[in-house]
Amino acid sequence: MREIRQLPIVETTLPTPIKAERRVSLAGRWLFLMGLLLLVGGSLTAGCIHFSEASLETDIPEYYFREGDRKALEQASPAKLLEVWDTLVGINMSEWTEHRLRKNQKIAAANQIKKLVAGGVAGFGLLLAASSMLIKPAHPKTR
Repeated sequence: MREIRQLPIVETTLPTPIKAERRVSLAGRWLFLMGLLLLVGGSLTAGCIHFSEASLETDIPEYYFREGDRKALEQASPAKLLEVWDTLVGINMSEWTEHRLRKNQKIAAANQIKKLVAGGVAGFGLLLAASSMLIKPAHPKTR
């Protein structure tokens, strides 16, 4: 250790390291922009369709029994239950209500397809944006 302390101190300057610059080619930038637009557009479209169909009534309304009726039905004979069943089956909803429900069911089914397509567009946009990072510039910048 004593010999090391006696060695002369030499000052040297090390060259500054060159920072590696990450450049994206023009094609990569366009690809990223297109992917971003598809991702945002597809997501917004799917969201708008989803929230617009929240007001659609597609279920047939149920017949609710009052509590007194429920107790009477629980104690009724099988013949009486059959009679109540026949009465309930004979109740028809209005043609307008049935038409509206069927129309809303068709709209909901079409919206499902639209949401699938919009989700596919958004997924394709995400794929484009991610793949744009893989494109290397044609002429890398040198110092």
